[in-house]
Amino acid sequence: MESKKTRKIIKILCLAVFVACLLPIGQACRESMQSKAQQETLRKMTEVSVEHTAEGEAPGTGAISVLQNDGTLQEDTVVWQAGAGSEQATSTSQTRTDSAKAVAVSQAGMDSAASQAEEDSAKTASASLTGENDTENTLGLQRNKNTTPGSVKPAILNKYVKVYQENSDLAGWLSIEGMKIDYPVLQNADNEYYLHHDFYGNDSKYGCLYVKNHADLQTGTNFVIYGHNMKDGSMFGDLDLYQKESFYKEHPRISFDTLYGERTYDIIAVFRSQVYNAEDDVFKYYQFYEADTQEEFEDFYHNIKELSLYDTGVEAQFGDTFLTLSTCAYHVQDGRFVVVAKRTSGS
Repeated sequence: MESKKTRKIIKILCLAVFVACLLPIGQACRESMQSKAQQETLRKMTEVSVEHTAEGEAPGTGAISVLQNDGTLQEDTVVWQAGAGSEQATSTSQTRTDSAKAVAVSQAGMDSAASQAEEDSAKTASASLTGENDTENTLGLQRNKNTTPGSVKPAILNKYVKVYQENSDLAGWLSIEGMKIDYPVLQNADNEYYLHHDFYGNDSKYGCLYVKNHADLQTGTNFVIYGHNMKDGSMFGDLDLYQKESFYKEHPRISFDTLYGERTYDIIAVFRSQVYNAEDDVFKYYQFYEADTQEEFEDFYHNIKELSLYDTGVEAQFGDTFLTLSTCAYHVQDGRFVVVAKRTSGS
């Protein structure tokens, strides 16, 4: 009798262990499928319908709700202009700015301190929208860095209007032909937000591809796109295939679109690196964003060429701009696998 009871307990324990092992596997599979489904939905949004590409079509406008940095939704307006071969859209937020200004004016009868505070708030909102207050930690954003008062903002490519309507953190789209890499790239005031959140702001171990808040995608010398090295190959999970020169030769080019133009980049270097301590006097690829002098450019260029696992044959000179892809690697603690590419075409 005791023997039967013992065997029964053992069976129950084994079953419990089996279920406990299956649960995380099932959870991982579910998250993987959800991530893939979300990305596929976003890709379909970029497919511009014929009705939106008719030549001479009048501009369209629409009120939308966009995801803010704090996770809340706020109303914005998107205007898009369709035309033969150059379907584009422009994002504006003048309703919020005008509203802020109106509040400052209507409160003229209140005490001077409150009136001044509201007026300053209105000016800050207006400055952030025109790019006048660009700083490292302010998403003014670099997307509109070159906009001056009275000038017309660049027009958003029509194929990204729907995606931008879903999340105004959209900064561009990265793709490499023949690979899984085909994703939107986000930019948020919080540099770690998209490490742990999906496109819609939900908690996610997959996160999103993203650039840091001070990355200048329009006029900067270089910007770094970060992404998780996922085991299922999603995000930057297959980026390390570039360790083999034979794979590079089959996939030498990267496509990256900003909101305003399509670009192509030729891979110039592929290497392993790591995140170093602040006091370490070594080359830190992830700190290079702008080359104001020939010397700064040469320092970056010669380092990536020296570190590269093989010679791609692509060369660069002062004035060229770059895109850097970075993901986790496990050859050392805090290791990174890096692909750098030189811009060869596009606006």
